Amino acid sequence: MTKKNWVLLAIVAASFVGRAPVYAQGAGHDLQSFVDCLNGRLSGVNPVDVSGAVQCIPDGCKITVTMSQESAQPACFEDLGSPAVKVQLPRILLSCPGPAGNEWKRFRPSFLLCHTNIPERNQGWNRVEIGSDQTPSVVNRKATVSMQTGDVLIPEFQPWVRIITPATAGSCAMCHSRTPGVANDQNLFQPIDNLGTFRSIQLDNDKHDVLLRKLVIDTTEPTKGPELTAAPAAAGITRQSVGAICTILNNQRSNANKNLCTNLKDYQLSRSCGAGVVGVTCGGINGGGIFKYDDLFNGDNSQSVISLDISGQAQKGTTSYRFLDTEGTLSAYNYKTRTLYTSVKIVPVVVIPGAAFDVAGVADAQRSVGGAAPTPIQVQVKISHFRGNLIVKILDMSDNFLAGGTAQAAANVVLTNLAP
Repeated sequence: MTKKNWVLLAIVAASFVGRAPVYAQGAGHDLQSFVDCLNGRLSGVNPVDVSGAVQCIPDGCKITVTMSQESAQPACFEDLGSPAVKVQLPRILLSCPGPAGNEWKRFRPSFLLCHTNIPERNQGWNRVEIGSDQTPSVVNRKATVSMQTGDVLIPEFQPWVRIITPATAGSCAMCHSRTPGVANDQNLFQPIDNLGTFRSIQLDNDKHDVLLRKLVIDTTEPTKGPELTAAPAAAGITRQSVGAICTILNNQRSNANKNLCTNLKDYQLSRSCGAGVVGVTCGGINGGGIFKYDDLFNGDNSQSVISLDISGQAQKGTTSYRFLDTEGTLSAYNYKTRTLYTSVKIVPVVVIPGAAFDVAGVADAQRSVGGAAPTPIQVQVKISHFRGNLIVKILDMSDNFLAGGTAQAAANVVLTNLAP
């Protein structure tokens, strides 16, 4: 989102007649329900600050903590105490289950601990930046996440002012790519990969490519651990949890919002992905590589390249896990048929764990043949083992083979937090 010219959620002072509806903790699963929850739970509170918004974040969110400056909520350091202690004041990004029945439509709020007032920060510490996934779009012949964006401004030390209209922040295109092919008034944008490479427009990094994973100091994303391990933290950055930062802040005089830090720490411990619910874990499935299909009967010896990443809350049953919500990406290209299958909606997903694990899922995908404009198709994603071999297949809903086969060379698929 941009560092200036905000189109903020319209906050209008108005008298409220009648009793406000009661909203449960964690009732905000999209932009509108989040605003409704804030109005319901903060009505009459005086004073308020952004820490009160944490109660409306839904249960089950994955959390990424970053010292990145590539945002209108840029992180910073604060020197505290005597002798000085250099404290990281990061941005905290969440990826949460969407509305009931559409949990795959992720809700993406973010907060900032840095309280330093510079133009680029534009009161970032007083705002909740929001992305709310919509129906997937097609960009460069691939299925792509498309999200509605918004900002909730909660000025400090003032009584709660009811939010009347949850408008969106249309100027986010300074950082986010606008989703092509949709009306501008929908303000649909594509999310930024928090661990990917980003062409900066901010502060010291302007016009330089930044590897964001080197700025991530902690994440509960179950499939992203290897990426952090493979990329040591940037110079001056220490990998550190929100809880560890709160401990430092609570023992020092600081301008940072200590209540926000504490509320986010408590959220991670008791309500985040895989926390606080017996039998529910924050699980992940990811991997890929080259796969060969040897069908001697039909003369098909095609090869495919596949990449897959699925994560979310998974409920453990007697012999299997069933994902309660998913955030997923699939790409499968069959070299023989010159056909590409891509998806960002993989629901449902069931895993039978073990050394020879099985995975079954269904994806709403886009199919592009020979580089032509894609068409929608629903496919099955099946992962299995046979005689010690890993097999990944993409099938249509009539079980006809589309892509995949037996893993070749270094191809692999890994389960995380999905033990038998």
